[in-house]
Parts: sequence; C-alpha cells; structure tokens
Amino acid sequence: MNDQFMNMFEETYRKYKAGGTADLSNSRPYGTGNVMTLTQYMEGLQSGRIKEVRLKESTVTVASAPMYDCTGLFGLCGPDDVIGLAMGDDPLVDWLGFFPDNICERFIKGVTYFDQSGTAAGDRGQTYVYGDSCDDPPNSEKGVVEFPQGDFGTLHCCGEGVKVTDIGKRKCDKQPTYTLPIEGLGPVRIDNDLVLERIAAAECVKHEMSRELITGDHNTAGQFDGLAQLVNNNYVDINGHRAYILDSLVVNWANDGLAGAVNGHGSIITKIRDVWRHIRQRIQWSSLGMPREGDVVLVMPTWLAQSVLDEYASWNFYTGVQYNENNRDSFALRDFRDSVATGMYGGGYISIDGFKIHILPHDWQAVTQSAPNFCGDIFLLTRQAGTRRVLFGQYMPIEMGQSAITSAAGFPYYNMQVLKGGRALTWLKFDNTCVRPCLEIKPRIRLDAPWAQAVINDVCVAQQFNPMSPDPQSAYWLGTTPVVAENITQYWYSDQGWFS
Repeated sequence: MNDQFMNMFEETYRKYKAGGTADLSNSRPYGTGNVMTLTQYMEGLQSGRIKEVRLKESTVTVASAPMYDCTGLFGLCGPDDVIGLAMGDDPLVDWLGFFPDNICERFIKGVTYFDQSGTAAGDRGQTYVYGDSCDDPPNSEKGVVEFPQGDFGTLHCCGEGVKVTDIGKRKCDKQPTYTLPIEGLGPVRIDNDLVLERIAAAECVKHEMSRELITGDHNTAGQFDGLAQLVNNNYVDINGHRAYILDSLVVNWANDGLAGAVNGHGSIITKIRDVWRHIRQRIQWSSLGMPREGDVVLVMPTWLAQSVLDEYASWNFYTGVQYNENNRDSFALRDFRDSVATGMYGGGYISIDGFKIHILPHDWQAVTQSAPNFCGDIFLLTRQAGTRRVLFGQYMPIEMGQSAITSAAGFPYYNMQVLKGGRALTWLKFDNTCVRPCLEIKPRIRLDAPWAQAVINDVCVAQQFNPMSPDPQSAYWLGTTPVVAENITQYWYSDQGWFS
C-alpha cells in the first residue's frame, strides 16, 4: 500500500511540475496554449508578473449602510460636502513627533554621581579628599542607573465590508460624489465605499492612539505605555532598586479648585511655577542644555485650560488686595487675559520667570467629576533639552516586514501596502467578492528623562456646561451616546418611504 501511494504521489508531482495534472493551458491568464512549469510560476510570482489571487480567506460582513449603492447614507438633495462634526487633529501627536525604531528593549542609561568612597553608605571613614600631601588619598565611587522602555503597541482596525461588484453602483444620475474633511489632508472626494471604509479604519486606529497617549499600559496586550504610566514617582531600575532620581513630580490636587484653598497648595499657577523651577534646575544640572520655547508645554483638556488662563490672569493682578488695586486694574486684567489666549498650540500660554510655557489642548483625556465641579489632569512635559530629544514617539517601520514577505526568499503577498513611509500597513480581507480594508500601526512613547516631567492630578473647576470630548467612547462625547449610521429612505425609490 505504501509503495502504491508513493508511486501515485511521484507521478502526480511530475505532472504538477510539468504544468499540472490537467490541461488547463487554454484557461490560464498567463497565455493560451502555453504550459507553465512550477518553477516558471514561482519566478513569475517573485518578479511581480503574476500576482496571487485570494478569493476566500475570511468571513466578511457587508456594511448595512453604504454611502452609495441603491440607498445611501445621505439624501440626494443639497450640497455634496459633508461636515466633520468631531474630526479634528490631535495636536499632542504632532508635538511629540514619531520616529522609526525597530528595537523592542531600549534601555536608558545615566550616571547619578561621582564622589568619595563611602558617600552612599554615609560613612567616608578616616580618609578625606582634603588633607596633607603625604596622606593617602581616598578612592572614588560612582552611581549609575538604567531603566527599560516599554515595547511597541499594536493598534489595528478594519472598515466594514464592501461588495466589490457594487462599488460603482449609484442610486441615480443625480447622486453626488461626497467630500469629507480629513485632518491633515483637507477636503477629500470619496467616490466609492471602499475609500470610505479605509478612512473609517484609519480613524478608528487614530482614536485609540489618542486615548493611549494618556492611559496606555504595556501590561495590557497590544497597548503601549501612555503618559499616565510614564510620568510617575515610582521608578525602579533594572536591578529592582528604587530609583528616586528618575521620578517625575506628581502632585495630588485632591479634587480641589484652582485656588487650592482646601488642599493647602495655594493657586494652581503658584504650583505650576514651583514645578517648572524644580524641573528647570534639574535640566541645568544635567548639562543637556535648556529647552527652547515650545519644547515645554502644559497638556490638559480645553475646558480646563480656559479656567487655568482665567486663574493666571487673576494670579498676575490679585496682589495688594488690601489697597484695592484689584478694582483699579480690572480692565488691565481682562486685557491681559486676552493677550495670552492663543499661544503656539492654540491653547494659550503662561510665563514663568520670563519663559513662556504654552498650553497644548488634549481633549481625549478622561473627565471625572467632584460634584458640582469637573476634574482633569495637568501634565507639564519637556520634549527637548538643548539638542537632545528626551520625550518623543516611535513607530515600528512596517516596510521591513513587507520587504521580508515579498523578497525572493519569501512568499509574495501583494495584498499589503505600506503607508506614510512605513508608519502603517494596510491590507484587504477577502470573502469571495466582498472585502474589508484594514490598517495596523505599532507605536510607543519613548521617555529618556522622566525627571523632566510632571503631572498635577485631579484639578477641578466649575463649568456652565458639561465638558466636551471628541472621544465617542466618552460619556462627555458631543452627542452623549453615538448612533450607528443607517441608510436614509429615498422617498421616490422605496415603498417604505414618502408614499407608504
């Protein structure tokens, strides 16, 4: 039986190498009447002359509400430009900047001190650096610290399914081609549902990116460490020793108002001033060089930033209250508040000892409440000292993986496309003639100087209206509860519409 099986296998293999076990030459796309061997076929794949075809690799559920087709997301009357009600850029992504890196384990190394032996133990013995020329000098000792950076996250999302054969379908000759406002690109003409779903997949990934910039935790599979993990006062080095010298400044505002009347801190501006002075001194001691304007920012939600600027204006003028200077300068106070309202990043700025610290609004932060006030966190971030970047984003250059797959020694897979210089990978999931566009990125935040960062937690302010968040998963999203899109009833087409 085994011999018969092997003979059958060898005969089948010989036919396969010669062009197959059946004569299919007349139906092959690579030429009528020509027989292609397996070697020729593989050479054609590797050269790109022949592309692999995938018709069934997963189950794809088609979108229930396509933009076009015979129904459509919008009515046929009116303009073709669609307003983006919550599709703004996240300025924190741009401020951080993202650079390529392919190393999982990055370790940041530093020298903490040099001094006489016995310094760390608090006992220098009987030998001192000073003394007579004939005395034996003491030995020196040094301290070092090393800590790891977290691995990359993996963020991916797919758009809804699209029927390839329906991409060109329109309800009628009056149906417009819609335009969407895409941040960073401006108005984009969406001429088919596949393009729309690719945009939807990208927006899905970008939203998760904005969330994880603050709340990400590498201990959760697929996430990267966000600022809430990185800006902390509990650093440990690779030997397991507590590394106080690395700690960020963390201030618990304890749900108090900006005046700090209950927690005893005093004005929030006084606290920010003292935090910056502390960090500035650490930077000076590091000999890295001083930050330039724009390299140090205050990151907080817009609704909190507006109140902080109000407090800053008051802080500058509410001195000498016993002399009633407060009333005398009321106009000057309002004029001063207007003068600091914009800044480099649109959120305004405050000036401490002549150095402008600009406010960078990040509205993806979580909103908490200490009734009746609303609360958020204020980060003071330093991205660069002198010429050294100490806080920035990194991404895994995905084109390296694609190059390996499509190399001559690999397996050609022409369904992948690298975007944005290797920052993202896009592909299609196939289910016969239905497809879903997908996108994946692998980002992380790298922080070389946690000691140059600070956070003031749980700062609360009164608001006339509830805070607004662009995050559809937030309870403070614009519409409170998102509603999934559904097709509009076109009254002259459906018997369920106008004339029913």
